[in-house]
Amino acid sequence: MASDLSPENAQYIQAAIKSGVYRDERQALDEAIALLKTRDALRSDVNAGIAQADQGQFVPAEAVFERLEKRAREIESFARPAK
Repeated sequence: MASDLSPENAQYIQAAIKSGVYRDERQALDEAIALLKTRDALRSDVNAGIAQADQGQFVPAEAVFERLEKRAREIESFARPAK
């Protein structure tokens, strides 16, 4: 399948190839598709979360922050050198 890029996008890809970010156009387009797939999956997850919240199925913010703070303390304890 051939790609029909806008002149701006083609120029952007060529500049990225020239600077060494990508080997060739195929690698740049493969990366772009991978990012689109990731974005689409994230969008789907966000929409599912919104639907759950609309139905009252959510974790209160306080509980989320408590879990995050606990996890941060655990990570910090691993990062500290032993005395």
